[in-house]
Amino acid sequence: MNTIHMMIGIQGSGKTTYAKVLSKGLDIPIISSDGVRNERPDLLEKDIFPEVYRRCAEILTNGGDFIYDATNITPKVRKRLLDNLKELGIDIENLNLYAYYFEPDLKLSLERIERRNKDPKERFLPLGVVSDYAKNIIEPTDEEGFVQIIKISRYFHRKVN
Repeated sequence: MNTIHMMIGIQGSGKTTYAKVLSKGLDIPIISSDGVRNERPDLLEKDIFPEVYRRCAEILTNGGDFIYDATNITPKVRKRLLDNLKELGIDIENLNLYAYYFEPDLKLSLERIERRNKDPKERFLPLGVVSDYAKNIIEPTDEEGFVQIIKISRYFHRKVN
């Protein structure tokens, strides 16, 4: 059974940093929307997620596991990954899905994004976008099909189920 490790959190919450550590420990790749944007600057924004989903399906088709690093802030957005994988021929009933929920710490995330925005090599992100995501994030639930939900705060992480 293949496994998807889904990062869930607002921008600047530490998802990518955590994903890199997890990737190294599990020896599996990270598929991220930002990674696709950086690797394929020629793609229009509307083509980013189809490419992300294609890469995810390719790994699963070849029997691999991966870390899915995107904001994934609502059940609807999280379900979109599974719906697209199904359209690409993946048997989504036979997937282990783990959620890593980064509890929103808006102040810390805004500080991180402000720092990042000063780096000319980084993509600029308006701080209002982060605030909007923080208002709209919905914590993952077992009903979404997660095998396990791990809550991560800036101080510690714990298993929920």
